[in-house]
Amino acid sequence: MLRDPRLLHIAESSIEGGFTYTDIEGTATKFCGLLKILSDVCYSDYDFKDALKRAPIAKRFKLKTGLRRPWQGQRRGKLVHDQVRAIVNGGDVARDAMFGTQRSENADHIIASLQTKNLRPLVAEYIVYDEALRLASPIDIVCVTTKKTGSKLCLIEVKNWSNGFTHANGHLQNPPSLRHLNNCALHQAFLQLAFYRRLVEIQHPLLEIGACYVVQETQTYTKYYRLPDEFVKASAELLACVAEYRHRQLFFRMVS
Repeated sequence: MLRDPRLLHIAESSIEGGFTYTDIEGTATKFCGLLKILSDVCYSDYDFKDALKRAPIAKRFKLKTGLRRPWQGQRRGKLVHDQVRAIVNGGDVARDAMFGTQRSENADHIIASLQTKNLRPLVAEYIVYDEALRLASPIDIVCVTTKKTGSKLCLIEVKNWSNGFTHANGHLQNPPSLRHLNNCALHQAFLQLAFYRRLVEIQHPLLEIGACYVVQETQTYTKYYRLPDEFVKASAELLACVAEYRHRQLFFRMVS
């Protein structure tokens, strides 16, 4: 998987955003990311503020975030992801070279927590993609289990999220088999993880995939949520919903 020649053809586009796919003849094509499409297909009516209004969190139960401005949350989240990638892919030496003394404790907590789940990280920000859909997205961390009974692949999606992670203001719109579930941020992350799992399953059928997790990182704790079986079972259906939307999107772009 780590030596898959498919990886040579895809790269994040730092200038235009999204991803650039380069075929064997050297022709470059821009690929979109996954999250906006997942939102449009599965939870387009989700609204975080509305979700909190429906079930306000008592002040004594609110987690401290340490944030003073709205934009600081996104900046912190990016720093966490960037440092996790540096540590997993290059070690502390790489992290120190890239960030110096600007160390993210949240990134350290995530890395340390993997051992408690008997997981060894292999690679961070591993890009999966589908040429027909012109869609790509990075898996936050790919791990293997360390138990002696046999290693299995584990995919991890990291979310830097404190309050309201399980709050919702409606239900999932797709895939149809999951419409009974609410549209909270945790379920959104499960959909994202289930989509990644399905692509890996298709493209690497000989690899055995074990438990996969959404990891919620706060300023207080690191919490693991195992990807439920119903999301795994619905992953093929989810891919079909995304594919239908994406094919329609590409068709209209072609004729317009």
